[in-house]
This record gives sequence, C-alpha cells and structure tokens, in this order.
Amino acid sequence: MNRKSLALVALFVFAVAPVALTETDTVLLLHTNDLHDHARPGYDGQGGLPYVAGYIQQVRSERPDTLLLDGGDVTEKGDMVAFASKGVLMYEAMGRIGYDAGVPGNHDWAYGGIPHLRKCAAAAKGMDMLCANILGDGPEPLFPASKVYDVDGVKVGVIGLARPGSGGDLVLDRCAEVLAKEAAALEPEVHLLVVVCHYGSRDCIAFSRQVPAIDVFVSGHTHELLAEPVVVSATGARIVQAGDFARYVGRLELTIDLDTKEVVQANGEVVPMMHDKVSCDEGMLAWIHEQEQALCPQATRVVGRCDAAVIRANVGCLVAAALRAHGMGDVGFCSPKQVLRGNLPLGVIDVNALFVTGGQRGHTVVRTELTGAQIEGYLRFLADGRLTEWAGFQADVKPAKAPKIPVVETTLEPTAAYSVILTEREWESEMTRFLKTLPDGPKPESAVCPFTFTEALTAYVLPLTAQDIPIDAHVKVLAEAQELQTALVP
Repeated sequence: MNRKSLALVALFVFAVAPVALTETDTVLLLHTNDLHDHARPGYDGQGGLPYVAGYIQQVRSERPDTLLLDGGDVTEKGDMVAFASKGVLMYEAMGRIGYDAGVPGNHDWAYGGIPHLRKCAAAAKGMDMLCANILGDGPEPLFPASKVYDVDGVKVGVIGLARPGSGGDLVLDRCAEVLAKEAAALEPEVHLLVVVCHYGSRDCIAFSRQVPAIDVFVSGHTHELLAEPVVVSATGARIVQAGDFARYVGRLELTIDLDTKEVVQANGEVVPMMHDKVSCDEGMLAWIHEQEQALCPQATRVVGRCDAAVIRANVGCLVAAALRAHGMGDVGFCSPKQVLRGNLPLGVIDVNALFVTGGQRGHTVVRTELTGAQIEGYLRFLADGRLTEWAGFQADVKPAKAPKIPVVETTLEPTAAYSVILTEREWESEMTRFLKTLPDGPKPESAVCPFTFTEALTAYVLPLTAQDIPIDAHVKVLAEAQELQTALVP
C-alpha cells in the first residue's frame, strides 16, 4: 500500500472513530399541565384522569426510560369530587398514576396555602413536589429545589420553578438567578437538565436565554397546546406544553449523547386522550366513582339534557335566572368572566356538569339591595367589556368608546328598591368596585344566602326536565328575555 493510500485510510479512521465511539441513550418525557381538578372522564369523549392513567400505564409497560412530569395547576376549575376533597383527590390520583415530579401552580395554593399544599404533596405518594423559588422565612426553599432521576441509566436533573406570587414574592429576574444557581449545581452530575415550571412559553424563552444550560422546559399556566416543541434558537432548548384539563398527554422523545451531554435528536407531540382510542384505567375510574359516592353522591344525579352545547356567556343567562328564582329575588346577576369556567356540554347533564360551569368560583351566593338607578349604573360601569348577564328585567346596553358614556336603558324604576342575588365572586370583584364609584354615603351591603351556586342551578333545571324541555332551548328564551325590545337612539 502506497503512502497516499495509507493517508486515506488514516483519514477515514479518524473521521469515523468519533461516531463509532459515541454512546447515546434515550429518555421518553411524558408531561401534563393545568389538570385543574378534571378527574372524571370528559363529557365530550376526551380527557379525564382514567384515560391519562391508561395511556401512561401502556407507555410505561413498553418504555422503561420514561419520566413523567406535571407543570402545575392541578386544582380548581373542575369536577365536584375534586372540589369536595379540596384537590387532595387529584394529587392522590397522580401518585397512583406514577408521576415522578411536579411543581406548584398559582391555583394550587387556593385551598389553604402552604399547609394544605404540603398535605396534597404527601397524598401524591411517589411524586416529588419541586420548587426552587418559593422560600420560607429563611433562604431555603419550602420544597426541594430539584432532584436527579436515574431514567434507565440516564441521569436527568429536574428543577421546579413556580410563578412569583404563588406563595412567595420573587420577581422574574430573581427566578432566573435561582434557576441558574440550581442548574450550575446539577450540571456536572447529569446528562440532561429539565425545568418543570408554571410559566408559559414566552417566559421560558426568556429563562432559556438567561440560563442556556437548560435542555427542556416543561411549561404550564398558559394552557398552550404545543403540537411540537418550541425550540429556542439562541440555546437549542425545547419548550413543551400539553393544553389543559387532562385532555392531552405530551410526549417528548430525546436521544442524548452521554459523553457531550447534548440532545442529538428530539421529537415531540401531544397525544389526545380520546376515549375511543386510549385505554381507560378501569381501576382509576372505579376509585374516582368510589370517592364521588363518599364525598358528593349528588354529582351523578341526572338533571336534564342539552340538544346543543351552551356556550359560557349563555350559561350566564341560565345562572342569573337560577340565582334569582332560588333566592326569590327581583334580579339575578352572573358575570361569565368572573364566575364561569366552562360550557354546558351536549347530551345528558348531571349535577357535576352544572358544577363544572362555575360551581367552584361561584360556590357562595349573596343577596343585596339596589335601586333601579344603581343597577343601571352597574351595567354602565361594566359596559367596557366586563359585562354581566342578568335576569328579572330587560335592558339595552350600548358600550361606548372613551370618553363617551355607555348608554343603558332598562325596564327598572330608578327609585325602586330591588332584591339582587349574585355570587360572592361577582360581588367582591365587580359590584364592590362599582359601589366605590358612587357618591359618599351609606353603601349597600351583602348577606350570604343559605344555598350554593350548584344547588340553585340544579333546582332551576329540574322543572325543565319534568316538562321535557332541553336546557339549551330554555337558555335561548332567557337570552331573548334579557333584551329590551325598544331600540335606543344612537
């Protein structure tokens, strides 16, 4: 062999040697976020913890290299049984499913702050609650800042990062500083760095630029359905998020060079938890039903039907009418923006379906007394986009662009006194703000009613069912009854 041939062989050996000697391994990262108390199977044939559990169980039977994370907001906005347990049921279910780690979301403090969150974390047996930036009285975080997981031979460091205000008072820049410090401590001992955080993709991009060592951000809070990972151009980090309400499970396939600790390949998707395509964990389903019977057996009671889904704004008409009727008031109010969380689904309606529309936020109901002029003033005050729905009178509300004043005309007598029923949430968030704008003098006060949002709504729809009237058909009548038929002059 001549010298030229030897040189070519040597060049070939050096060219292929690094590839041949490189050792890679894989991690399958499954993730959820913003489950928001959606324990039951979804009414529309998608979602629910039994299907999340069934899917994860199947994947883990095939893939020992799986890591399961949650991006926060496990509680609020969902099913009656989860509300009745103050969210503990959700965390216990996550422990049963086999979550490895999660982070607190801003809604996860709602049922009782740190003490209750600790109770929830304890109920999620086997799942680590990680959070580097929620501090106690001292410099140490209230929960472990991070943990290293051995995922079938790959060392994965996971750091938890909560939103400022979620039990602490750190600002965004300070959070990045905490994140950088934790990442620097973990980097020497891991192959992959993951942040599980209750931030949307835009904030994660900012964090990535400040802490380029992070490989993956499992995000939450913004309810984004990212069909594929967002790749940060400056760092190569990947950001994933899987919608909300247990309707999807995110799946991120990673191939890692164990020598360079680089992600050499990544493929991400979100898998819809469709009931006709994903196996149901029957044990999880039975357990949820058992808890429901123990905590709120009324949730399964069928109370009506919808021949078409009722959107949230129109649900507001129904709730306003129900509060007025059950509270025997003159006027009912319901602010969809402040109170309601969801629609009424097509099909059979049980008490839980009524609760899901707004039973958590609107749970407590109050009574007050307002004059016709004050009610008109309230509608005028809200006419910039925060408008409520009402029952008991007709009105024509024409929002106006600043500096013009909205035009409101009603069938109410300006000086007459009216008994008004509304949720405590609307009273505190909107009505009291309006009352502060009135001239000095005695202001109306509120008193708590001896019934809940869900009880009022249930009592209202039952007579409709007895007359074989679909709820959606009745809502159309209510919406028409709201409107004052006399057109106003522009």
